[in-house]
Amino acid sequence: MTGYTVMPTQGGTSRETPSAGTFTGGLDGTAFLRLLLTELQYQDPMQPVKDTAFITQLAQFAELEQAQALSRLNQQTQAIGLLGRRVEVRDPETGTTVKGLVSRVEIKEGRPNLIVNSRPYPLSSLVSVTTR
Repeated sequence: MTGYTVMPTQGGTSRETPSAGTFTGGLDGTAFLRLLLTELQYQDPMQPVKDTAFITQLAQFAELEQAQALSRLNQQTQAIGLLGRRVEVRDPETGTTVKGLVSRVEIKEGRPNLIVNSRPYPLSSLVSVTTR
């Protein structure tokens, strides 16, 4: 999946431009199907797993995928809402706090990074937001 960089434009709107990046989530559909196939191969033929158990697992997996997608979308929306705002972020490398204006939001591997003073910081490093 291609990442996007969201940049402010005149009039308070924003635009998205493609940037490099791929989504690397945890368990994806292929991995789930491999697990399911492995489970089928090694089940006891005298006591096979019922169809309803597989349907339940598939439904739970689909629900988990939807919840993860909603969480990523929520984080991205929060980050975009910070464009043009003064923030304080904690540098994950040094532990020091940095203050500045959010000039851009980059979304790489499904995770938003706030660009403050020309450096990317993960949304999770946000300490405070100053009103305009």
